[in-house]
Amino acid sequence: MSPTAEERKAAKDAEEAKTAAEEAKKKAGETPEKGSAKPTYDDWLNNQSDEVKTLIEENVSGLKSALGSERDARGKTEKQLRSAAKEAEGTAKEKLEKMADDLKSADEKADFFIAAQVAGVTNLKYAHIVATQEELFDRRGNVNFEKMKTDFPELFGEKPRIPKGYGGSGQTPPDAKEDMNAFIRRKAAGG
Repeated sequence: MSPTAEERKAAKDAEEAKTAAEEAKKKAGETPEKGSAKPTYDDWLNNQSDEVKTLIEENVSGLKSALGSERDARGKTEKQLRSAAKEAEGTAKEKLEKMADDLKSADEKADFFIAAQVAGVTNLKYAHIVATQEELFDRRGNVNFEKMKTDFPELFGEKPRIPKGYGGSGQTPPDAKEDMNAFIRRKAAGG
Protein backbone atom coordinates (compact mmCIF):
# COMPACT_ATOMS: atom_id res chain seq x y z
CA MET A 1 0.00 0.00 0.00
CA SER A 2 1.13 3.52 -0.58
CA PRO A 3 2.01 5.78 2.35
CA THR A 4 -0.72 7.86 3.95
CA ALA A 5 -0.99 11.61 3.46
CA GLU A 6 0.53 12.21 6.90
CA GLU A 7 3.49 9.95 6.10
CA ARG A 8 4.05 11.69 2.77
CA LYS A 9 3.85 15.09 4.51
CA ALA A 10 6.32 13.94 7.18
CA ALA A 11 8.75 12.72 4.52
CA LYS A 12 8.37 15.97 2.58
CA ASP A 13 8.95 18.07 5.72
CA ALA A 14 12.04 16.03 6.58
CA GLU A 15 13.40 16.55 3.07
CA GLU A 16 12.70 20.29 3.26
CA ALA A 17 14.51 20.49 6.62
CA LYS A 18 17.48 18.65 5.15
CA THR A 19 17.56 21.01 2.16
CA ALA A 20 17.31 24.01 4.47
CA ALA A 21 20.23 22.69 6.52
CA GLU A 22 22.35 22.29 3.39
CA GLU A 23 21.48 25.79 2.20
CA ALA A 24 22.27 27.26 5.61
CA LYS A 25 25.69 25.58 5.53
CA LYS A 26 26.35 26.99 2.05
CA LYS A 27 25.29 30.50 3.12
CA ALA A 28 27.50 30.33 6.19
CA GLY A 29 30.39 29.25 3.98
CA GLU A 30 30.97 26.17 6.06
CA THR A 31 32.16 23.10 4.28
CA PRO A 32 33.20 19.92 6.00
CA GLU A 33 36.94 19.42 6.14
CA LYS A 34 38.36 16.50 4.25
CA GLY A 35 38.40 13.43 6.45
CA SER A 36 35.93 14.92 8.90
CA ALA A 37 32.60 13.32 9.65
CA LYS A 38 29.66 14.13 7.39
CA PRO A 39 27.53 16.93 8.88
CA THR A 40 24.25 15.76 10.36
CA TYR A 41 20.84 17.29 10.89
CA ASP A 42 21.39 17.21 14.65
CA ASP A 43 24.62 19.22 14.27
CA TRP A 44 22.79 21.76 12.16
CA LEU A 45 19.90 21.95 14.63
CA ASN A 46 22.24 22.47 17.58
CA ASN A 47 23.73 25.51 15.81
CA GLN A 48 20.33 27.18 15.36
CA SER A 49 18.77 29.83 17.58
CA ASP A 50 16.29 28.81 20.27
CA GLU A 51 13.47 30.35 18.21
CA VAL A 52 14.26 28.12 15.21
CA LYS A 53 14.63 25.06 17.44
CA THR A 54 11.21 25.75 18.99
CA LEU A 55 9.56 26.10 15.58
CA ILE A 56 11.08 22.85 14.36
CA GLU A 57 10.18 20.98 17.56
CA GLU A 58 6.56 22.18 17.29
CA ASN A 59 6.38 21.07 13.67
CA VAL A 60 7.94 17.66 14.42
CA SER A 61 5.69 17.06 17.43
CA GLY A 62 2.65 17.88 15.28
CA LEU A 63 3.82 15.41 12.64
CA LYS A 64 4.46 12.73 15.26
CA SER A 65 1.02 13.20 16.80
CA ALA A 66 -0.60 13.03 13.36
CA LEU A 67 1.30 9.86 12.60
CA GLY A 68 0.34 8.38 15.97
CA SER A 69 -3.34 9.18 15.50
CA GLU A 70 -3.23 7.67 12.00
CA ARG A 71 -1.71 4.47 13.41
CA ASP A 72 -4.34 4.34 16.15
CA ALA A 73 -7.12 4.78 13.61
CA ARG A 74 -5.72 2.01 11.44
CA GLY A 75 -5.44 -0.26 14.48
CA LYS A 76 -9.08 0.41 15.38
CA THR A 77 -10.13 -0.29 11.80
CA GLU A 78 -8.29 -3.60 11.86
CA LYS A 79 -10.04 -4.58 15.11
CA GLN A 80 -13.42 -3.59 13.65
CA LEU A 81 -12.76 -5.70 10.56
CA ARG A 82 -11.81 -8.71 12.68
CA SER A 83 -14.90 -8.23 14.86
CA ALA A 84 -17.13 -8.04 11.77
CA ALA A 85 -15.41 -11.14 10.37
CA LYS A 86 -16.36 -13.12 13.49
CA GLU A 87 -20.02 -12.26 12.94
CA ALA A 88 -19.99 -12.81 9.17
CA GLU A 89 -20.30 -16.11 7.35
CA GLY A 90 -18.92 -17.63 4.16
CA THR A 91 -17.09 -15.49 1.63
CA ALA A 92 -17.88 -12.27 3.49
CA LYS A 93 -15.98 -13.60 6.48
CA GLU A 94 -13.00 -14.54 4.31
CA LYS A 95 -12.97 -11.12 2.63
CA LEU A 96 -13.11 -9.27 5.96
CA GLU A 97 -10.28 -11.39 7.38
CA LYS A 98 -8.20 -10.75 4.26
CA MET A 99 -8.86 -7.01 4.55
CA ALA A 100 -7.75 -7.05 8.19
CA ASP A 101 -4.61 -9.01 7.28
CA ASP A 102 -3.83 -6.60 4.43
CA LEU A 103 -4.27 -3.62 6.73
CA LYS A 104 -1.96 -5.16 9.34
CA SER A 105 0.61 -5.95 6.64
CA ALA A 106 0.47 -2.38 5.32
CA ASP A 107 1.02 -1.00 8.83
CA GLU A 108 4.02 -3.28 9.36
CA LYS A 109 5.45 -2.28 5.99
CA ALA A 110 5.02 1.43 6.77
CA ASP A 111 6.76 0.95 10.12
CA PHE A 112 9.58 -0.87 8.33
CA PHE A 113 9.98 1.97 5.81
CA ILE A 114 10.23 4.54 8.59
CA ALA A 115 12.81 2.50 10.53
CA ALA A 116 14.76 1.70 7.36
CA GLN A 117 14.97 5.35 6.37
CA VAL A 118 16.32 6.22 9.82
CA ALA A 119 18.85 3.37 9.51
CA GLY A 120 20.14 4.84 6.24
CA VAL A 121 18.66 2.39 3.74
CA THR A 122 18.70 3.86 0.24
CA ASN A 123 16.37 1.36 -1.47
CA LEU A 124 13.42 0.76 0.83
CA LYS A 125 11.47 -1.60 -1.43
CA TYR A 126 14.38 -4.00 -1.96
CA ALA A 127 15.34 -3.77 1.70
CA HIS A 128 11.83 -4.88 2.69
CA ILE A 129 12.04 -7.82 0.28
CA VAL A 130 15.45 -8.80 1.67
CA ALA A 131 14.30 -8.46 5.29
CA THR A 132 11.30 -10.67 4.56
CA GLN A 133 13.17 -13.34 2.61
CA GLU A 134 16.18 -13.42 4.93
CA GLU A 135 13.90 -13.44 8.01
CA LEU A 136 15.56 -10.42 9.60
CA PHE A 137 12.44 -9.54 11.63
CA ASP A 138 12.29 -10.41 15.33
CA ARG A 139 9.11 -11.42 17.19
CA ARG A 140 8.09 -7.79 17.70
CA GLY A 141 8.52 -6.89 14.03
CA ASN A 142 11.83 -5.04 14.44
CA VAL A 143 14.52 -5.56 11.82
CA ASN A 144 18.16 -6.40 12.45
CA PHE A 145 19.62 -3.60 10.33
CA GLU A 146 23.19 -4.35 11.47
CA LYS A 147 23.01 -7.83 9.93
CA MET A 148 21.35 -6.38 6.84
CA LYS A 149 24.12 -3.79 6.50
CA THR A 150 26.77 -6.49 6.87
CA ASP A 151 25.18 -8.91 4.39
CA PHE A 152 23.73 -6.36 1.93
CA PRO A 153 25.79 -3.13 2.07
CA GLU A 154 24.49 -2.02 -1.33
CA LEU A 155 21.09 -1.36 0.27
CA PHE A 156 22.77 1.36 2.34
CA GLY A 157 24.44 3.06 -0.62
CA GLU A 158 27.74 1.33 0.00
CA LYS A 159 29.57 -0.59 -2.66
CA PRO A 160 30.44 -4.18 -1.77
CA ARG A 161 34.07 -4.47 -0.80
CA ILE A 162 36.19 -6.40 -3.28
CA PRO A 163 38.95 -8.44 -1.63
CA LYS A 164 42.54 -7.79 -2.71
CA GLY A 165 43.62 -9.70 -5.76
CA TYR A 166 40.16 -9.98 -7.29
CA GLY A 167 39.37 -8.38 -10.62
CA GLY A 168 38.36 -4.79 -10.18
CA SER A 169 40.04 -4.39 -6.81
CA GLY A 170 42.66 -2.08 -8.30
CA GLN A 171 45.57 -4.26 -7.19
CA THR A 172 46.87 -5.22 -10.62
CA PRO A 173 46.43 -2.66 -13.39
CA PRO A 174 45.72 -4.08 -16.84
CA ASP A 175 48.59 -4.28 -19.30
CA ALA A 176 48.47 -1.03 -21.27
CA LYS A 177 50.17 -2.59 -24.33
CA GLU A 178 47.58 -5.37 -24.66
CA ASP A 179 44.39 -4.41 -26.45
CA MET A 180 41.79 -6.36 -28.44
CA ASN A 181 43.47 -5.71 -31.80
CA ALA A 182 46.81 -7.03 -30.56
CA PHE A 183 45.06 -10.09 -29.13
CA ILE A 184 43.29 -10.83 -32.45
CA ARG A 185 46.50 -10.38 -34.46
CA ARG A 186 48.40 -12.70 -32.12
CA LYS A 187 45.69 -15.40 -32.37
CA ALA A 188 45.49 -15.03 -36.18
CA ALA A 189 49.24 -15.52 -36.44
CA GLY A 190 48.89 -18.78 -34.54
CA GLY A 191 50.20 -17.50 -31.23
